[in-house]
Amino acid sequence: MCGGARGWRPVRGVMTLLVLCAVLTSVTGWAAPTAVAAQRHDDQARYFAERLRTSPVYISDQVPRTVPRSAAPAFVAQAERTGVPTYVLVLPFSVAIDGEELLPAVHDRLGRKGLYVLLGADGGGGWGDIEAETYGVRVPADRAVDTATDWLPDDATALDLFTRFVDGLRDGGDASGSGKKPAALYTSPEAREGQGTVTGVLTVVLPVLVLLLGVAYCLRHRGFRKWLWVPLLGSAALALVVPFGARAAFSDTRATGDPAPTARDMRLRTERVAAGLREGPVYVDAESVPALSPAQRRSLAERLDALDVPVRVVVLPLDYADESRGHADVFAERLHQALGQDGVYVVAHIDTFGSITVDLANYGAKLADTELHDLDEWVEYGPEDTDTDADPALQQRLMKLAEHIADTPQGPPGRPEVARDIPDPVAEDTLPPVLSGPFWSGVRGGAVGAGALCVAGRAVMGVRRLRGGHTPARVGTAVEAPAAPGTGWLRRTANSPLSRRTSTVSTAEAATRCTAMCGTAWTRRRCCWIRTAISTSMPTAGAVISRRHWR
Repeated sequence: MCGGARGWRPVRGVMTLLVLCAVLTSVTGWAAPTAVAAQRHDDQARYFAERLRTSPVYISDQVPRTVPRSAAPAFVAQAERTGVPTYVLVLPFSVAIDGEELLPAVHDRLGRKGLYVLLGADGGGGWGDIEAETYGVRVPADRAVDTATDWLPDDATALDLFTRFVDGLRDGGDASGSGKKPAALYTSPEAREGQGTVTGVLTVVLPVLVLLLGVAYCLRHRGFRKWLWVPLLGSAALALVVPFGARAAFSDTRATGDPAPTARDMRLRTERVAAGLREGPVYVDAESVPALSPAQRRSLAERLDALDVPVRVVVLPLDYADESRGHADVFAERLHQALGQDGVYVVAHIDTFGSITVDLANYGAKLADTELHDLDEWVEYGPEDTDTDADPALQQRLMKLAEHIADTPQGPPGRPEVARDIPDPVAEDTLPPVLSGPFWSGVRGGAVGAGALCVAGRAVMGVRRLRGGHTPARVGTAVEAPAAPGTGWLRRTANSPLSRRTSTVSTAEAATRCTAMCGTAWTRRRCCWIRTAISTSMPTAGAVISRRHWR
């Protein structure tokens, strides 16, 4: 038995070794992507962790049009409501889209337990707009993220999204508040234009409609003719109430809930990049995944320093929410103003999905302008099949650009065209008043509609007169009595001069028909008056009906 046991020992040892190998293989297989992701975001995570040590909320300086850095106190106030240590990053969408990989890396560098939140600066309620991870704390972060993104409409801001997320944390994860999802939180410029147009139309049409109906009623009923001033006054009042009431109802002045950026907010990134270029000719954005390694930066800087003209290269993302509205020429111009040095400015800007486009602008360098801007497409746009976050060929493209600048013949000092005009960050989100351009267009359209309404009303009245027999009979023609004479017919017939009627219904016949109807639709009192009037004479009947019955 002992010998048998000793014989099994080698086999058991081999089996144990195989099991350990399998376990290690599985562990390393799962750990490899995590390690690669951590390494890929290492520089970013280190940069953000240093900022979060100073403040629990960090807002990128690359998105001042949507989330200016001056709005940080509002985010800090919401972070304090979570009840746990909370660290918030508000970044461009191109960076926030990697939240599942970036947040763990930031936590590893910061080394603090708590709730880590990454917000896309665009706001909204879609995928990738918010990511949340918990480390050492227990809060329903995942459910709050799902309910907040499902409940908010597309025009929600990053602060709206974070506020709703915090509300969900405090309500067991339900960020909807048990309310109906709104179609929009703010008034868009298109909606304001519609409000102004509708207000202008109603300002004209409603008073005209009230005036027409009121005057027609007063003229048809003689007892109300003295009240003609009522519809006149009512239409004038409506002409004032409608526009000023609309102005009070639609009093919002901004098309978004984003705080308005200050002039300081709009300069922050330009000043950061200018400070980096004072230390060397190459600057790579610290908030993005590094597009150049430290060794590549050094070799490129050495090549640029060897050129006869000063060249500065900037690698960073451009977005519609930044100070340049996503235009490389505008950013180059502002960077030249901030740095105050002439030369060739190269902007390699990263788009949302990682492709990099190279643009340049010549400020004062003595190079032939046409030859300088005649770039190779591979240098300008890069390889077509690039699907990584950092273009692996960027360093070679920039080195080839340096050779192109070196081979460019001399020319007059460069003076680039004035950069395109971009909208003011405050004015572009400011709504025009309701009583502005679209309102007056609506007034003109309402005037046309009111005229058409008057013509249509006149036509309807004419048709009704023709069909109702209201046309006066010609002299010498007989007036035929209706089968069931009404009070209106009797009044019109009695008030008409007998000289214009050569033949009318006999009073006895009218009285008989009147008596026959007393038991149905007419009241006894009316029948008494009308029979009395008819039994005397038609003019007297008209007087009795007009003065007593219609009083």
